[in-house]
Amino acid sequence: MVYTYGVWDLLHVGHIRMLQEIKALGDKLIVGVYTDDAAEGFKRRPVIPQDQRFELISSLKFVDEVVYQDEFRPDKNLWKIRPHILAKGPGAAWDGKEDPPGLEVMRQLGGEVILMKYHDGISTSMIIEKCKAMGSEKKETHGAIAHIAPIQSPLELHPLRLCATISPITPHLKDIEMARANGAFGTFEQMTRNLDPYLRNSIRTFVDIPNGRTKPRTNSYTDDEIIQHAKAIGVTFIALSYVGSARDLRHDYPTIAKIETAEGFKNIKEIAAAAQMILIDRRDLASAIGIMNVPGAVRSIIDTAHEAGKEVILASEFLFSMLNSLEPTLAEVENVRRAKELGADYLVLAEETAISKNPAYIFQVARDLCNGC
Repeated sequence: MVYTYGVWDLLHVGHIRMLQEIKALGDKLIVGVYTDDAAEGFKRRPVIPQDQRFELISSLKFVDEVVYQDEFRPDKNLWKIRPHILAKGPGAAWDGKEDPPGLEVMRQLGGEVILMKYHDGISTSMIIEKCKAMGSEKKETHGAIAHIAPIQSPLELHPLRLCATISPITPHLKDIEMARANGAFGTFEQMTRNLDPYLRNSIRTFVDIPNGRTKPRTNSYTDDEIIQHAKAIGVTFIALSYVGSARDLRHDYPTIAKIETAEGFKNIKEIAAAAQMILIDRRDLASAIGIMNVPGAVRSIIDTAHEAGKEVILASEFLFSMLNSLEPTLAEVENVRRAKELGADYLVLAEETAISKNPAYIFQVARDLCNGC
């Protein structure tokens, strides 16, 4: 009996060929389909809803059974199904460098993990990009040239969303779409207490991992201690600072790669393939590559991440003046509009919600700007 799993979004011939190859590994093939929420937690929300993806996979004659997978890792389904083989397409985060998710469970079950090969030149992301390109072409209609409006990718269909940094003084923020805690500050008890309201409401969360941070911090926890605590309380992601290459993404947990160094910018293609999301720290990136080079770098990073099907979080200092003012500057308003124009998926509020006197008010101003720019 063989188990495999995936999003299976925009089902294409590459999916079919790989599933047929997996079927040949055993006498029964059970396929896990990521739920919409599970897929959004580490990649992006699928174009095709989960019930339709489930139905499509079920219609394949060589698939014997289909189940939902509602977590990033397959462990829960593995314990329930108890397959002899776990087969999976290679992930850049573990391909030859890291144990694939589910390996330890399969060892305990006495089974094996087999990594399959993807079929080059075929992917959901490539299909989306091709649709965008085709949609922007002109075509002849009865002797006239009609312009077809560009088809939006799933990433573009989302408005610019807000990620707020939560500290002990931050009140509960309504309508927040992602909550962030900085692992360099506070105690584990404070981290848990700060994130708990958002964890209980299934709002996406992440914890920054210092990874050699030289900036000021208020605790002495090791990276591994912070990661283990983040896992224990069930955050959606860990966010690793100073990622320079895909090799840095060694943790067996959904990871946001923070791009803030020249090396990280240089290696963005391999990092985007390996990470679950990308966070651009414009302030640190400016120190690394020069402030005049940041606008072009940000555009390039966002485009590369979207080509890999990954969402992008953009930081920092979007409403920094509001630490001492009740209104944003015109430059800050334009900054938010520009972030939306570039296709950023999330905008980060850091000091604005973590240490300001009016975090809820600033959050609402940011919400209005994101909706109105």
